[in-house]
Amino acid sequence: SEFSYQPGEPSTPAEIAVSTDRDDYEFIELLNTRSDRSLDLTGVRFTNGINYIFPENTFLPAGARLVLARDTAAYTARYPGAPAPFAEYTGRLSNDGEQIVLSSTAGTIHDFTYNDQPPWPTAADDEGASLVLIAPASLPDHGDPASWRASTSFHFAWARSRCRRPARTGRPSS
Repeated sequence: SEFSYQPGEPSTPAEIAVSTDRDDYEFIELLNTRSDRSLDLTGVRFTNGINYIFPENTFLPAGARLVLARDTAAYTARYPGAPAPFAEYTGRLSNDGEQIVLSSTAGTIHDFTYNDQPPWPTAADDEGASLVLIAPASLPDHGDPASWRASTSFHFAWARSRCRRPARTGRPSS
């Protein structure tokens, strides 16, 4: 529902103390758009873009969000009011755009390609904004640039949401 593929350069003393590598401030947020049940994320994995496999017994409650961060300390320094990330992933999101694939044992959940060129929102490219899915409950085409907007402030959508942490902490895939 939101991701930051080319975050702004670290600028505050707290950020610089953690990392001067802007890629460490990347994140991907997942949202359960169901209002009636939790999603079992056991074994769900990113198979292209970043590397992460959700561990057994990981459930995302109805309406809840979770964040996977490239670096937990960097994420926490940049977004001090947001709940801690669920886990860290390995790899990096391409600053030029790339294919992102989220899969389960039953098949592909999402497979889309983002880009840093118009008609994609260009404020997410090196200006510090993230890409935010405009109407996630409508199950939009993630590969359509019109389905996304640039965030209006650093990860503000997450900070304002009612967040419930999933049941278990995961580990990145190797």
